[in-house]
Amino acid sequence: MFLNKVCQEGHRITRWYSQPTLNRGVLSGDFLISATTVLSGNNFRKMKLWADMLQLKCQSASKFFRIQRTYLVPSVDRYLETHQRDLFQSLCGKDVVKLEFHLSYNVHFSGDGRNDSPGHSAQYFSYSVMDNETKKVIMVKTVDRRETDRESVTIKKVPLKACLEDLLQNQVNITELITDGHLGIAAMMKTDYSSPLKINHSHDFWHVAKNLGKNLSKIVLKTEHSVFRPWCNNIANHFWHCCKVAETVKEFVKNC
Repeated sequence: MFLNKVCQEGHRITRWYSQPTLNRGVLSGDFLISATTVLSGNNFRKMKLWADMLQLKCQSASKFFRIQRTYLVPSVDRYLETHQRDLFQSLCGKDVVKLEFHLSYNVHFSGDGRNDSPGHSAQYFSYSVMDNETKKVIMVKTVDRRETDRESVTIKKVPLKACLEDLLQNQVNITELITDGHLGIAAMMKTDYSSPLKINHSHDFWHVAKNLGKNLSKIVLKTEHSVFRPWCNNIANHFWHCCKVAETVKEFVKNC
């Protein structure tokens, strides 16, 4: 809000603002509202509706997006680049293991992928990588479905490949990649990263145990295998336990 002080001749003498003015005439309140809206994960439409219901004067949409485009997004990008550069320097020369979709045991990296909405109608897919020891997010990649010819299967490979390429370019030595049972990712790892990089690709045991339970449920539907029906959950739980306690392949086979 601002007030104009005008003389009898119609000349403006002073203008008083209810909030401090920053560089280029940007009001601090407008800037803080825009920043908190973006950084809290909200959007302008929701904040404008909230202000209208309180009959509170709010900035226009054009001003909000101008502040976001000019100040907020570049600042976030610069901070992310600096943060990633420091993390890459701390990881250079170390053997790390990267995990996608679910946590595993004795790994340095963890990752997760998610769509912006449920089902195959999702427009965006984000993939993030986290250092499992420090709990720091190493990298985040977001892909538009239009970049993958609107194929929901391909949309999982593209951000993962981008993360791997950035990590390798920054001298991060990845020795193993653990993912779910996605066939496209398995094919990509076999063709693009088996040689000369030799990144071992494995499936995390959470998904394997889940798929084992599903397959057993289908098998016991047959009459000749119906005797195993009460044992389906126990078999899957025992597999999960063996994966959890075993540190080597020999120990896993022995426990099974």
